[in-house]
Amino acid sequence: MFVKHKMMPTRGARGLALMHVAMHDAQALALARGQDSRLALSMAAAQVLGYLFAAEERAFDRLGFAIAAKLSGQALGELNDADRQAMLLGYQVGRTVVQYAEQDGAQRGWNGLRLQYYGEQRYYGPGAWEPTPPYFYYPPDEPFAPGWTPWMLSSNAEFRPVPPAYGSPRYLQDLKEVQEVARSLSPAQLEIAKFWVDGHGSVTPPGHWNQIALEEVKRVGLGAAATARLFAQLNVALADTFLAVWDCKYHYWTARPVTVAAPLTGQPLKPALLTPPFPSYVSGHAAFSGAAARILGRTIPARAAALDAMAEEAALSRLLAGIHFRHDNEDGLKLGRQVADKVLASPAWGASP
Repeated sequence: MFVKHKMMPTRGARGLALMHVAMHDAQALALARGQDSRLALSMAAAQVLGYLFAAEERAFDRLGFAIAAKLSGQALGELNDADRQAMLLGYQVGRTVVQYAEQDGAQRGWNGLRLQYYGEQRYYGPGAWEPTPPYFYYPPDEPFAPGWTPWMLSSNAEFRPVPPAYGSPRYLQDLKEVQEVARSLSPAQLEIAKFWVDGHGSVTPPGHWNQIALEEVKRVGLGAAATARLFAQLNVALADTFLAVWDCKYHYWTARPVTVAAPLTGQPLKPALLTPPFPSYVSGHAAFSGAAARILGRTIPARAAALDAMAEEAALSRLLAGIHFRHDNEDGLKLGRQVADKVLASPAWGASP
């Protein structure tokens, strides 16, 4: 669905969290009541998917009914009362999550005529973000996201890091590294950059890590309840990480390497991949990856080191692409891990299933 509807990565992180929270809660309630958790989970997911992809809203309900018929071996009109009650529970949980989504702040931005005002007191000095070549897209992506409601964070600024000052020794060192990497980029390095790019119209970075999670779950044969819990934790962490990242981006408004290369070094930069249309610090890819690897590694500790290595590669890919500084990536990884640790520590998950 992300690919079909060209879901933006930012909206994708939110959508996955909404869906997996609904699935987790519906399953937990159904199990506690002795109902068929598969039916409840399916109907909960259908309600959130219908909200996210309104053009296909009824199709998801039909899928839920088809699943019920297949699992029960009965025609839809012949479902027993217990099955109908499980489906009703899932429907109610799903609608509750949709009501939450309607109030999380993500509706602000477009009033039907123009983009609403944003950027009050934003930074416009040296090193400030500006639209980047070759397309110079404007306005930047999701400028209102710092005002959305997080799931677990006390605020979207809870773990906000601080970038090196524009023109400082660390800043110049990292800029020159981006230029040197761009000049000597190998085919293997370019493949790494392309593998992790996950741009608009793809499965997106959150979707990519959900695909990785599916493979890891299959590898270890994780049970149904533990799987629902893992995916809820994963996607809540990814959604809150997105908000923490966008808080950084629109607090500091830092320029991309392609913007500052020529003014600071006299040498222009040609990134290997298209620079995204929003401020640089911190890297969303790095933060998403740090968060996802931490969540997955906690549930599947035997794979923690391998998952961390994947996260490090995903962060590095943005430097190889020429669109992020090393400090964007390193601080992004740390930020994502901090968000994941808070999600994992929440009492909302109860005892391990």
